Amino acid sequence: MELSLVIPVFNEEEALPHLRERLEEVGPTFGRSYEVLLIDDGSSDGSFPFLKRWQSEDPERIRVIRFRRNFGQTAAMAAGFAYARGEVVITLDADCQNDPGDVPILMEKVDEGYDVVSGWRRDRKDTFLTRKLPSMMANKLISRLTGVALHDYGCTLKAYRREIFSQVRLYGEMHRFIPALASWVGGSICEVPVNHHPRRYGTSKYGLGRTIRVVLDLMTVKFLLRYSTGPMQMIGKIGLSILVPGALWATWQIIERFFMGRPLGDRPAFLLALMMCFLGVHFLSMGLLAEIQTRSGWSRVVWKVKKDTKKNSDDGQLRLLNLPLSSTGDDEAGGNLLRILVIARGTRSGQPGHQSSQMNGRDQGPTGSPDVGHQFFGVCDGAKMSHAKESNQDQISQTSSAIRGPPSACLPDGWLSARRDT
Repeated sequence: MELSLVIPVFNEEEALPHLRERLEEVGPTFGRSYEVLLIDDGSSDGSFPFLKRWQSEDPERIRVIRFRRNFGQTAAMAAGFAYARGEVVITLDADCQNDPGDVPILMEKVDEGYDVVSGWRRDRKDTFLTRKLPSMMANKLISRLTGVALHDYGCTLKAYRREIFSQVRLYGEMHRFIPALASWVGGSICEVPVNHHPRRYGTSKYGLGRTIRVVLDLMTVKFLLRYSTGPMQMIGKIGLSILVPGALWATWQIIERFFMGRPLGDRPAFLLALMMCFLGVHFLSMGLLAEIQTRSGWSRVVWKVKKDTKKNSDDGQLRLLNLPLSSTGDDEAGGNLLRILVIARGTRSGQPGHQSSQMNGRDQGPTGSPDVGHQFFGVCDGAKMSHAKESNQDQISQTSSAIRGPPSACLPDGWLSARRDT
């Protein structure tokens, strides 16, 4: 699959028929295989019944994901990224203000080598005071703080390469900051003008009330871009800027007490200096705790590799290893097999990385053969999934019946996002 269109849907019953008509009209112009993922974000109108009919009439291309309740646009996009099968994902709104006919324009830039292509609604068809003016101010502020200059962060119509969005974690209102987060992992970004239509169906789900959430998330993004791997650099500076003046002030007042005879008991300034010292120490302690959390957190790798010119051809390839349920192999004839999803790590004896591939639950190939480390996610028997046990690792490394294939045959939906986590 070359292209996935991810479309969040929330109470867009009136717009969906027109969206479908437009997609069927411009779909042949894409010039590549594509799928459409429609994420129903807890709609309370007739959106989901329409989506079900649409999917039943075009099951090969349409996929509908329904949330139990309204989780927000960021969560809908994150789910779309997780379920998408395409090498490139394009997001757009379901209200027909974004034009699917602009997809080829974005793909041209992707084909030129860009990792993120952002749409720019140059001729935006919205009200000036409540939509356009706040958006212009926010775009300038975001561009200045993040260092990624874009005219229109709020435009949903954007294209992302898989290797970029798979490294970005979305929560809160972070979907509008994906270009900035992509720059943090080394993604190349460009912007192209796109069409924008006035809203003819339904009502807008956003207003000025989201401004506070955007500002708070912008502070989070700024911290992540600059201090995520060294929080002490920010928190420690704040602590020292309070601790050092407080300590000097308190020291001077103590000198005045012992050498100039000025009492301290009736001087609130001394208490203020002590409070500054305690507050500075408190910030330094918070910085140390943040450093510890960062070092032991989920992400220990602080670099992102775009290409390795000596990368093993098997590196990052999906494999399904078939193992008999019994160690004697009696069950194999009956087809009672365990299927284990693994990812070849491409490390060979004598090459860099060989030692590291023996760690973190990875094992080596059989003796006398090229050593290829495997990292596996789980074991499944039919539709049932359980975590793999370390006792099965020897069987995995000795099994020669490794096959390549899509994991969707044995993995539940929640595991689809892991299929390219190399």
